[in-house]
This record gives sequence, C-alpha cells and structure tokens, in this order.
Amino acid sequence: MSKLKLISGIFLILLSISLIFSIVFFGHFTGNRAGRVEVNNQIKTDFLKYEKSEIVLLFFGYVGCQSICTPALNIIQNIYKDYNLKTEDNSLQVIFINLLSELEPSSVDIFAKSFDKDFKGKYLNKQEIYKISREFKVYFSPSLTNKYELSHTAYVYLLLKDKHSYNMKYIYTSYPPQKEEILKDLLEVNKILN
Repeated sequence: MSKLKLISGIFLILLSISLIFSIVFFGHFTGNRAGRVEVNNQIKTDFLKYEKSEIVLLFFGYVGCQSICTPALNIIQNIYKDYNLKTEDNSLQVIFINLLSELEPSSVDIFAKSFDKDFKGKYLNKQEIYKISREFKVYFSPSLTNKYELSHTAYVYLLLKDKHSYNMKYIYTSYPPQKEEILKDLLEVNKILN
C-alpha cells in the first residue's frame, strides 16, 4: 500500500470520527456559519433560575486567567456596550461561570465586574461545575503545575429566555470571539423578541 493511500485512509477515518463526534457533542444542530453552531436545546440548570434577562451571553473560565478569559471578556464587554448603544434596552445579561472551585466564591463576581459593572460572576462548587460542564459541553483540565490554572474551551453561549427556562440558541466556537458576528446575532434576536 502506498503512503498516499495510507495517509488518505487515515484522513478519512479521522474526518468520519470528527463528524460523529460533532453530532454526539452538539446533539441536534444546524451550523450555517463558520465559528457558530446553532443548537436550540433547552437548558436545565439552577444558576439561571432567578435570571430575568431575555438574552444571556455565557462564558466559562476561571478567575485570573490571563491568556484566554481576559481577552475574551474584553471582547464580550465591547459586544455588550455596542448592543446596549444600538438597542437602548436591558434585555442582555453577560454571565461569567468560574470553573475553578478552589477560589474564594466572592472573587468570581468581582472578576466579572472588573470587565463591566453589569456582568455577573457565578461561583459553582465542584459538583455543580461537573454537572454544568456536561450540559454545556465545556471541557477543561487542571494544570499539572498550578492548582489555580486550567486549560479550557473558550466558547461563548447565547441563551434565550422561553417562559420559565432558557434555550441555548448558539455556541460560538471561534477564538477570539468574533465581535461583529455575535453582535449581529444579538441584534437579530432582539428584533424577534420585540
């Protein structure tokens, strides 16, 4: 067997596995834009129980993460500011979910509010973190050298309120988050809601 056929065979196997993984990973979805997955799944989680906002942007990370979280949250802050300037309503809430339970619980909201005073930071215990990471398909692993660091996915999630619960509408998988694409979706969703 030639090297070209062997490489082509391996490539096709990997492509098939990634397609199957995507279907299992995201459930029922349609993806119509690069870096965005349309999901439309109902979310069953306690941390949103008392949330009133019609639209929620979620980001998972950990307090003190400089390489991924800080740049992403700065972009999300710009999205939030532009959205509020263009809509003049309070329908959007940004929530930062901390994935590192070893930290002081109050530090999570302080970290979120360092990007914008209206952002919310949610501290979850280990059991809640593992439950929510399965529901949102968030993957993370602890650092081998520092217990206060993680490697983690850097997705942004757009949720829409539906009566008494939330539906996950989109997962934005591009890093860094694509400001114009997310803002465009938020403005389209806002028009539908109003």
